[in-house]
Amino acid sequence: MIHPSFVQRQRESAPSQNEVIRLYESAGIELPGLVSRRLEEVENFHRQIIGNRSEFLSIEINRLMRTIGELDTLIREKTDRRASRLEVLQTHGALEEYTRLQELYLETVSSLNEINQRIAELQQIEDGKSALKIEKEQLQRKARRDYQERITQSERAIGLFNENSQALYNAPGTLAIDVVPNGFQFKVDIERDRSEGIGKMKIFCYDLMLAQLWSQNTLSPHILIHDSTIFDGVDERQVALALELAARESERLGFKYICTLNSDMIPSAAFSPEFNFNSFVRLRLTDNEGGNLLGVDF
Repeated sequence: MIHPSFVQRQRESAPSQNEVIRLYESAGIELPGLVSRRLEEVENFHRQIIGNRSEFLSIEINRLMRTIGELDTLIREKTDRRASRLEVLQTHGALEEYTRLQELYLETVSSLNEINQRIAELQQIEDGKSALKIEKEQLQRKARRDYQERITQSERAIGLFNENSQALYNAPGTLAIDVVPNGFQFKVDIERDRSEGIGKMKIFCYDLMLAQLWSQNTLSPHILIHDSTIFDGVDERQVALALELAARESERLGFKYICTLNSDMIPSAAFSPEFNFNSFVRLRLTDNEGGNLLGVDF
């Protein structure tokens, strides 16, 4: 704010003719009357210009002073009005309510931002699920096409599994290969499959089927290894049939079959008369010194 008392006015005066004449006389120059008259005219001209300028500045200063005064009055009025309204709010407890409303507003804005962010994340998840669904459908179509291209191999695998289960139980098992949304699904069934032994024989028949198929591939390992647990809970008759079948098929197709057995699990009485089990034994491990594998006692 600019107060009128701080405005300083400085008068501008025109140069005096006498001062100019004295300046020339001090230099030893005498001016003619014509020059003196011209100087007087110039002095009058400058005096008129200065007067007009002073009048203009005076008018402008007065106008600015009035504007400043009007602004000061407006500021006072607005300040008084704000103070009056705040006093009313304070008197009726509305100021605290207004402050609380402001806090609730900020909390609502924060919650809204969080919800918008979660909506965006859910949208990304939905887009990802849609893309995944499309990709799974494409993979399923590819699996169906691959299955149709390998239908001959599938039928061969099913036939081998059925033959293996037929050799053990005099009844063909079932190997079903289907294409589901998650890829290929293999389901094996053998009659009387409620017992634990039948379940183990499913695994035996399936593994043997894979070895039979792999034996025709030059890049396969040409080996099948089973631990004695494959025969846990299996009848001695089926154990003997399984070992004879593995020996017969490995010799026929040229792959190696290795099975580790405890001596008390060998179904010697159930083997066929023409089957010489001892001829297939390659290593015996005992509890005696020197009868261990790689110097490790078991």
